[in-house]
Amino acid sequence: MTARAVSWPRRLALGLRVLAIGVVAGAVFAPDRLLPSEGSAVVYVVDDSHSTRGARESIRTFVGDVFRRAEGTGQHVCVVRFDGAPALTRACGPVDSGDAASAFGLAMHEDAEAVDTPGSDLQSAVRLASAALPDLGARRVVVLTDGRETRGPVRDAVAPLSRSGVVLDAVSFGQAPAAT
Repeated sequence: MTARAVSWPRRLALGLRVLAIGVVAGAVFAPDRLLPSEGSAVVYVVDDSHSTRGARESIRTFVGDVFRRAEGTGQHVCVVRFDGAPALTRACGPVDSGDAASAFGLAMHEDAEAVDTPGSDLQSAVRLASAALPDLGARRVVVLTDGRETRGPVRDAVAPLSRSGVVLDAVSFGQAPAAT
């Protein structure tokens, strides 16, 4: 092998290394690029079981405020109501003016005694919320509950949400379950 034949691969490798180091070092000085949001979608999962009866007015206020703030923003809002079984009461879509007036009916039965199925199936409600979320920008599930789960551990439904980048928040209403 000649000296010339050996040196060109070394020169190429050295040049690529210098280029890579320059790109990495220069990245520090590059301006941040913020990508425009594709919108957002939020599913409100509302506990409508007997154990939240005492918190109905607080939940009514919360849900009404959510709808008023979302009006005209383009944010997609869904509602899942659950007791012993979940139900999608509002499919995801933008909130129009006047939707706040019907928000409570979507979130809870008008009559506190009109619970369809006894218990709290929080696990199935979170799974339904996950299925209802559109593949749209920032995605979030907000659970409004007293935390009493009487069917299935909610952890089993939460893990796939976090793996898919969905943010899960919980807002506590009613009495917290007794520690065991």
